[in-house]
Amino acid sequence: MIRLGVLSAFVVLVGMVRSRMTHRDAWIIFGVGVGLAATGAVLFAVGSRRLTERMSLDYRAAGILLLLRRTGLPLLGLAFFLVWTIVYVGLWAFDPVHSFAGLAPLPRFAAFCDITDVFETKLESIRRYETMLRPVPHIRSLEAVEGLATIRGAEIGVRYAEAFGVLRSTLG
Repeated sequence: MIRLGVLSAFVVLVGMVRSRMTHRDAWIIFGVGVGLAATGAVLFAVGSRRLTERMSLDYRAAGILLLLRRTGLPLLGLAFFLVWTIVYVGLWAFDPVHSFAGLAPLPRFAAFCDITDVFETKLESIRRYETMLRPVPHIRSLEAVEGLATIRGAEIGVRYAEAFGVLRSTLG
C-alpha cells in the first residue's frame, strides 16, 4: 500500500510540471526536486544500512540490492524519470537561452496539428466505418481515438490534436 501511495505521488508530481513555465517556476521546481532527491538518497542510505544490520548481511551492497528489490522496478523507473525531468528543468533554470541550443522548438520526432475545430467531424467519419470500430480498450474504439487526441492536444496546449511522424526534415 505504501508503494502504491509513493507511486501515485510520483505521477502527481510529474503531472504538476507545466510544459510552459516561467523562469521563477523552473527555479522552484528545480529546488523542490533537488530537495526531494537529496531526501530520497538519505532515506535510501539509512534504509539500506538498517537493513544490512538487521539482517546481519556481510556486505552493504547486499543491503542496497535487497532494498532495491523491495522497492520495485516501477517505482524506481518513475523516480528515474522524475530525476531526469528535474535535470532538464534545472538546465533551463540555469541558462534558459542556451540550454537547448541546436534543438527545434519542439524537440520531438512528431509534428502536431490542432484538430479541435474538426474533431467532431473526425469522430463522425470514423463512426461511418462501423466494421473498423472495435470495443474499448482497442486502439480503434471511439474512446481511444478521443483519448489520444486529448493527450496530444495537452502536449501542445489545445483541446484536441493529431500527431504525425516526421520522416524527413530540412534545416534551413
